[in-house]
Formats: sequence, C-alpha cells, structure tokens
Amino acid sequence: MTPHNNNLDKLLSLLATAAFQKAINGELVNQELLLTAQAALLKAQIPYDVNYSPGTQRIAPFATLLIFITPIWSVRIVFNFNS
Repeated sequence: MTPHNNNLDKLLSLLATAAFQKAINGELVNQELLLTAQAALLKAQIPYDVNYSPGTQRIAPFATLLIFITPIWSVRIVFNFNS
C-alpha cells in the first residue's frame, strides 16, 4: 500500500467521526471541535494546513482545514464557528 492510499484510508475513517461530520454538514461548531479534528489528523500522521479567520462585523469566524491526500489531491473543510 502506498503512503497516499494509506492517507486516503485513514482520512475516510476520520471523515465519519462527529468532529468532521458537523463541519461537512455545515453546522456551527466551537473551536474545540477544530482542535479535535487536528489532533486526529496528527495522530493519523495525515498532513494538513489550517487557516483561521477571527471574523468581522459582517463575517462570522471560521477556519479552513486543507487535508493533503496525495501531491495533487486534497480535501478542504470549512469549520464555521458559533462565536
């Protein structure tokens, strides 16, 4: 099994967890859920980037999690925070 297939298998398991399902479904979440998702990615040794926006008067705070599966395939998940 190549490392890329291994990342995909691990990621598919993680995407079924509550931490990822709430974000995927567009539900408002708290920052702890993002930290839980990051901890799971670290434990599974799946590379990712995270970008956080604290929000403005017009835009609610959110974070974007970019998960790398292969050098050309990635998954982007947006965590919308409930302030």
